[in-house]
Amino acid sequence: MEQLFDLKLHPQFARNSLVYFTYIKTAPNPDGSKDYWVTTALGRGRFTGTAFTEVEDVFVAAAWSNNIGGASSRLHFLPDGTLLFGVSHRIDEEAPQKLDNHIGKILRLKDDGTRFSPQPWVEGTELPELFWVPSITVAGLTFYSGDKFPKWKHNLFITSMIVGRIPGTGHIVRVVFNENGEVRREELFKNLKQRFRYIQQGPDQLLYALTDHSDGVLLRIEPATAAEFEAATAAGVANRYAMTDANIALLAGKIIEGSEGVWGETPMAPHPAIARDTAEQMVRAILGLATQ
Repeated sequence: MEQLFDLKLHPQFARNSLVYFTYIKTAPNPDGSKDYWVTTALGRGRFTGTAFTEVEDVFVAAAWSNNIGGASSRLHFLPDGTLLFGVSHRIDEEAPQKLDNHIGKILRLKDDGTRFSPQPWVEGTELPELFWVPSITVAGLTFYSGDKFPKWKHNLFITSMIVGRIPGTGHIVRVVFNENGEVRREELFKNLKQRFRYIQQGPDQLLYALTDHSDGVLLRIEPATAAEFEAATAAGVANRYAMTDANIALLAGKIIEGSEGVWGETPMAPHPAIARDTAEQMVRAILGLATQ
């Protein structure tokens, strides 16, 4: 096993203890050389609580390649017990468009790795609901359904590994929808400059995110207290606005007249009773919190 990707418990895990995983499988190059030769495979095993046993491949994709990179895979069990298996695209622009291989395809399989349907391909295209130019290299996503973040309920969270091939640009995107589609997006954790690989809601209704770095981290995302939120909001404003006379005047006006989108998602109500000099003193104190 060269690289582990996704891991999912079987829907009947409590009864059968089966764990499924995807990974990069290596093999000798058929041309006899020592060149790189890999594909994406689906494996499974039984977790006894202390050991992982009966490990086996249940499906090895017809996606062999000597291309380095483009390695990713995801698993998802459907309500009927079948699973969707995403196969790496291997940085191959042509193979994903052809039906003689599994490169860059999503396969629907039974839980034993056999084909779900005699019809191997389902063809057709639809316009994307979301897209980015340049690409943000999406690696994982999840809808939040918990109650710990009431304002985030039913929002989609998407991991970005890199934007436009510029290092240190990975982040998490929060997308808000209504009945008509996308309403707005918010970029989170850009300051960490990490490649975000995976995000998932935990049984505690918190969000967990994994970064893909030699010094990568597992983040537990928790609600902030009111004091933490106020401090973070003020610091965010300070990092966006330089300490200039023009910005001091602008933000003082926002305090007095009210505003949206300056202090975070929550609109600020007007404060006409605050004197201009007092508002400017408040702004100077806030901009003094800058960390960048």
